[in-house]
Amino acid sequence: MTDHGHFTADGREYVITTPFTPRPWHTMLFNDTYLANLTQVGTGASFWQQTGEGLRTNLTEDRDGNGGPRFVYLRDRDSGEFWSLTGAPSFPAFDNWECRVGLGYQVHTTERLGILASWRIFVPEDLPGECWTLTVTNRSDRPRRISLFPYLEMHLTGGSTLMDFIAVLGGTYDPAAHAVFGINSCVKFPPRFKAFLASDRRPDAATVSRDEFLGPYRDYHRPLAVERGDVHNPEAGTEWLGASLRHDLDLAPGETATVQCLDGIVQSLDEGRELIRAWLAPGRIDAAFADLQSRNDTLVGGVTVETGDAQFDRWMNVWMKHQLRFVARWGRVIGRGFRDILQDTFAHRITE
Repeated sequence: MTDHGHFTADGREYVITTPFTPRPWHTMLFNDTYLANLTQVGTGASFWQQTGEGLRTNLTEDRDGNGGPRFVYLRDRDSGEFWSLTGAPSFPAFDNWECRVGLGYQVHTTERLGILASWRIFVPEDLPGECWTLTVTNRSDRPRRISLFPYLEMHLTGGSTLMDFIAVLGGTYDPAAHAVFGINSCVKFPPRFKAFLASDRRPDAATVSRDEFLGPYRDYHRPLAVERGDVHNPEAGTEWLGASLRHDLDLAPGETATVQCLDGIVQSLDEGRELIRAWLAPGRIDAAFADLQSRNDTLVGGVTVETGDAQFDRWMNVWMKHQLRFVARWGRVIGRGFRDILQDTFAHRITE
């Protein structure tokens, strides 16, 4: 692993220093009902499932083993050059590239052509979804006009193959909520098969359709909406869903812009609008991240060991505790018998 990154001094983050790991490295971000499985380049699958066994809603699926299609693109509106924040899938040359994997969060930071950009992702305790914090800084000595495109495909599968047909998929852009909503309208299953992608500032354009975002016969390397910078597609029906929100940023030298985004699974559009209103209120996402860090302090601040073996100590004092928290919730999705509960209880007992 040292060829591809290193742990921080306190052992609470692993810093990946190259996107070219031997295979996709996955991180699990989770709460009791929502799980996001991200790779080192930000692609990944995510889903909602009620506590215990039950129907699962896939927001985004990983259909090829490289992580589901979720990207953040940037475009220089003066030169027309564009790239994705993490490099995937085209991997242009970067001046700096890193991915920090923490306890319940992941932060991508890259620099290219005088633009420093970061993408922080985490799953708060009481949201059926994720918080994204996107920052763009102009490190050059001239004004820059940069467009930012968070993009997320909404597969909305998981109930049955009857729900996986394109005929039941549709979506809409809600300007008042600054959000794209995706809807699976199959009537044979419960209604929690709706999703949203929203931001805290009014987008300059949006897409709902994957094909409108990518363009005919194109893929994620050169999406038409990013290449042209002027695609606006506010409705989709009986087609695959690709949610994006374009934000045009005008940055003076040294200036930074921040865009907070939210995505998740909801039962109704009204529920989604209420979550967006509450979670994208000023300071709410940063407060939730501070709460996550506080809970991590409590987690790793219990029983500790010092054996002289730094790797073992780091595993025992930090990452095993985090892993136990994950396994207790998501490792028992189909097994919650008496023996399973005793195993979990014993494991947690030795760390408290």
